[in-house]
Amino acid sequence: MLESRSSQYVVDGKDLYHKGKDYILQKVPLKEEIMEILRTMHEEACGGHFSHDIMLRKIMLTGFT
Repeated sequence: MLESRSSQYVVDGKDLYHKGKDYILQKVPLKEEIMEILRTMHEEACGGHFSHDIMLRKIMLTGFT
């Protein structure tokens, strides 16, 4: 099972990327980056208190997975 899922990921230097069904690579954030990403999404001009789905969509649009 691990081998079949590993084809969905690419390592570039120290960064890990997930390859989506559309073959677009999205960076997998480090644990240390997650809180900064959430803070940035919350405090930006269009930020605020959104549902889980909307926040996840916003984060993915910035290139993270």
